[in-house]
Amino acid sequence: MQSFLSWSSDTPSDAIRKIFFAEGSEPRAGLSRPRLANGQLAIGYSSRDGNRPSVVLVGERDSVEVLAWIATYAPEAFPLTQTIRVMGVDEYELCETYRSLEGVPRHGLVWSSIIFGEMLSQGQGWTAVDRVPISRALGCFSFAVARSNFLYSGSRKINGNILGRLQAMERDPLFSKRVLNVRHLEQIWSFADGFDVPEPELRRVIEVVMAAIDPLPRTRWLDIPFLSTLEIDISKLSSGPIEQRVQEFEKATRSLLRKASENESYSQHAAMYLAAFTFWVGSGTTHISLLDDFSPNFPAVYAWMGLFAGLAGPTTWDSKWLRGVTAVERLVRAPFSLEDPPSADLSWVEYELIAAQKYPVEWVKEIPKLSVRALTVELIAGASCQMRLADDDSEPDSESTRTAAAKKASIPRGTFHPEDREQLRFVQDVLNYLLSGSNESQRYQQDGLFPVGALTTLSSPQGVKKRVVQKRSK
Repeated sequence: MQSFLSWSSDTPSDAIRKIFFAEGSEPRAGLSRPRLANGQLAIGYSSRDGNRPSVVLVGERDSVEVLAWIATYAPEAFPLTQTIRVMGVDEYELCETYRSLEGVPRHGLVWSSIIFGEMLSQGQGWTAVDRVPISRALGCFSFAVARSNFLYSGSRKINGNILGRLQAMERDPLFSKRVLNVRHLEQIWSFADGFDVPEPELRRVIEVVMAAIDPLPRTRWLDIPFLSTLEIDISKLSSGPIEQRVQEFEKATRSLLRKASENESYSQHAAMYLAAFTFWVGSGTTHISLLDDFSPNFPAVYAWMGLFAGLAGPTTWDSKWLRGVTAVERLVRAPFSLEDPPSADLSWVEYELIAAQKYPVEWVKEIPKLSVRALTVELIAGASCQMRLADDDSEPDSESTRTAAAKKASIPRGTFHPEDREQLRFVQDVLNYLLSGSNESQRYQQDGLFPVGALTTLSSPQGVKKRVVQKRSK
């Protein structure tokens, strides 16, 4: 949606009063374009929101000084993104230019399929296609790139900015390192709209991958020299009985991995070819579970599968992949206007200020966040990326709780967890002493092992555990 804003320029202190106490105030005579003097903020007003400001712009040259002043003298208002969208004035002009273009890039479901593949690659062991949480898309590098392509007509200039910002966040020690990084994904992105043209040799490989599952008669050039040296037969992998395909898959993967352990070039392309083998075996995504054994060493395999599936289209998807990708597509195509309230924790200019501090972790701790263990940064208006914080002092999230529960649930039925057994033995001793009525039981009570109220304390597993600890300490 195209935005129509009127503008005024103010000092930081006056701007804060207008942002937080907008009711009943009257903006100055609106300017059609933002104008900023040194040390000022430009405030954009939307006719749909009355007198309430919708956007705040800062000058790129003095953004650090202006935002630092707010953080120092009006800390209750920082970061402004908690209340209003914040952008650099040059970035605003760039976004308005490309938002005004008609139409959107033709990307079909390719980007959403790539994102879904990255979600599986970044899953750190949780790879079940039908159980991966769709909210994980918000933390994918590919999501930010896909979103900017959708909103800004595939602008290569904006994509270049997004790429640089993702790389900066990836290097920031504030965030946890990822198994799949931007460098891994750049080649995959090159086959989607709005990105750099792929390498000729890589393009040839993708053409062969797609042709191998084409129901039309096979062409004679269905060959990849890279695989021919390993005596890998593409036709046997992609056609014939499923038993033959699986056997050929096992043979091909052994040959590829053996060569990859000896040759760096083969190792660099192993993830792509492993995904291609799996894609050929199932003529689509049906046999994606074959990749589970390879993902720890080649985490990009699922992202490559996402590219192949996206290029081939929904006819090659099984029901689980279809549901996942269409759910991600809904997020990618969500409507957006600059006048909308921001959904991120920080704007890019605010993140730059914090990242430049000596102790950025202390700043981040004070920010209200969407997730206790992650920080969401708006790379450009409408396109955000959620990064997991490297600091381990935060509270455990729901996923870690699920992981702990899963480990406990993995114990065979009828077998107690070691901690449960210890607690049960102690409870049994307690009951034996209390029910026996013996002198020894009375002596323990007199000695303070079971003081008044002990039964209440021991009436829950937490209470039992507490008494076990006390007993050990004595």
